[in-house]
Amino acid sequence: MLNICSASSDPPNITIERALAELINHQDITKKAREEIDSVVGRSRLVEESDIKNLPHLQATFKEALWLHPLLAQWP
Repeated sequence: MLNICSASSDPPNITIERALAELINHQDITKKAREEIDSVVGRSRLVEESDIKNLPHLQATFKEALWLHPLLAQWP
């Protein structure tokens, strides 16, 4: 029970690291996500929360990363 309660403290960092590792291992997906970001947001500014609704490929990429590496499966 302690693992389930404490699971929310560190795993977001681990999930982000694993998502980035998946992107590194799948360059074709990284290229598509990059092209989508460049076309919607451009190169002159950072992605903002309001941009996310216009980035369906990026949303799908991170949903897939969460499916592959769920938060509760990462506790010791």
